[in-house]
Amino acid sequence: METENDFRKTAASPFELLDTLNRQRHFAHLCLGILFVICCLLMATVLYTASKPPLVIRIDKLGNTQIVENYGLETAQISEEDIKNFTQIFLENYVGLRSDLVIAQFEKSLNMMTDDFAKYHLQSMKENNTIKAIQAANVRNDVVVSVLSSEAAGELIYINLAGTIQTRPLAELNAVPQAKKVKADLVLLKTRRTPKHPFGLLLKDIKLSINKDSEEINNNMHEVVE
Repeated sequence: METENDFRKTAASPFELLDTLNRQRHFAHLCLGILFVICCLLMATVLYTASKPPLVIRIDKLGNTQIVENYGLETAQISEEDIKNFTQIFLENYVGLRSDLVIAQFEKSLNMMTDDFAKYHLQSMKENNTIKAIQAANVRNDVVVSVLSSEAAGELIYINLAGTIQTRPLAELNAVPQAKKVKADLVLLKTRRTPKHPFGLLLKDIKLSINKDSEEINNNMHEVVE
């Protein structure tokens, strides 16, 4: 059996307990200090990265890459490629209509318009029952743009283009298309780039004409699909 002297030898003194607690407290303070320093470094890194714009890498038609460091300035500028791509995509969804995809196409074209112009076209389509008319026509239209010129004036860009609309039955891919000449005048509005508007452009106005006599196309696109 343990004697009282043996127990006193093995039991820690109050001073030893205080020393242990102090060491543990110092270690905890050290850990908190290191964690604070790490947080400060991370915060400084975030602030530095936020103040430094990301790199933009452009690839031209020849496959050459170009690094643009000033992202803010780059996104504020509208290039000729932006204008051409925006115009082509819009016409494919506004004129190059397919009876089986017309709803999705009109949704895309409306999203590429200014709010006021989109409301006008949406109301016009509802009044003229445009979507059902195009679906019943059972056709596909392809737009080929051959000439395109643009002129900027402040926040507006004026587009003049010429091309053809090729119409064929939807199910007959090898059918000889009926071709009509098309001319179009578009007014584009520069806007802030967003995921919804990656080109930084919106359509403000458009006027279309077909054939040599420049017969004006109705805004509801009935003449395009006939």
